[in-house]
Amino acid sequence: ELAEVNGGSLQYVMSAGPYTWYKDTRTGKTICKQTIDTASYT
Repeated sequence: ELAEVNGGSLQYVMSAGPYTWYKDTRTGKTICKQTIDTASYT
């Protein structure tokens, strides 16, 4: 996944809470990734 980000196929869209959204510039799909351990919220 990191290779895809570094390769430039994923464009950062926004982040909210523990999630970050990216748009795949090759497929046009929006991808949601969890970026923070949810255990930190409990």
